Amino acid sequence: MVGSVEHLVLEIREEEKIDALRQLIYENKGKMMVFFNTIDQTDKVTTRLKRMGVRGIDCIHSKRDQTTREMLITSFRSPIWTCCWPAT
Repeated sequence: MVGSVEHLVLEIREEEKIDALRQLIYENKGKMMVFFNTIDQTDKVTTRLKRMGVRGIDCIHSKRDQTTREMLITSFRSPIWTCCWPAT
């Protein structure tokens, strides 16, 4: 497990956020966690990125069943996981 975490804060116009996030995913091959304000936002961004061809991503929030959440957390801990979107 990595001993440090890099935090990145970017100010981006609303209409550029999805493209900027997609670019960050492609430029940073590794584990990534992105937080959103709502479950709806989390689902919409995940769906949109998947439609754009971003692979290896999923989201986790309280409306996902417990089995799915546990599977996603286990996958996130494995070396092949790319990114996960928790809603806060």
